[in-house]
Amino acid sequence: PMSNLDLQAQLRKKLAEIEQRSKGGERRPSFKFWKPKEGRNVIRILPPKGENSIYSEARVHFGVGPNKRMVVCPQTIGQPCPVCEQVNKLWQMGGEENERMARSLRATERYYYNVIDRTLQEGDEGYNEVMVFSSGVTIFQAIATMIVDPDFGDVTDPEAGFNLIINRQKGEGRSVSYTVSAQPKQTPLGLDNWE
Repeated sequence: PMSNLDLQAQLRKKLAEIEQRSKGGERRPSFKFWKPKEGRNVIRILPPKGENSIYSEARVHFGVGPNKRMVVCPQTIGQPCPVCEQVNKLWQMGGEENERMARSLRATERYYYNVIDRTLQEGDEGYNEVMVFSSGVTIFQAIATMIVDPDFGDVTDPEAGFNLIINRQKGEGRSVSYTVSAQPKQTPLGLDNWE
């Protein structure tokens, strides 16, 4: 584990970097997240840039800390994770309440895609704006299954890809269910300089 002095040194360095960036007017690139609304949603997943993939992957923990935040598990980049350590301790301690807490805090896979919300019309806020969509494994499997299906192929193709329909059922948190399908006709991406 990192000592308190090491942590303080690391945080001082990070604070200095942030201060330097803000003085120089440098800002980190920002992006907007897209979240499916209840009911029918239509999106287009953007093609990969260069040799990259159409998605990025990370392990995350939900419900962490007093504000019940989602945090990226440091094991995603090969670092030790204090939340995973706590989950393991809870499992070892046993008992119904500890096991319930361990299940709620365990790391889960998330997949991130660059998307355009196709339900928006010209003039709407966010029209043709590239956003990031974060999904769980169920939606990822549905998208990947379509791509490997010879009747669809690369749904992200800029000239002959497919818009995807994501239906979000009623519910809150992890009890929400989704279905994923493709619109029946191929359409061009229709977005200049998407790269």
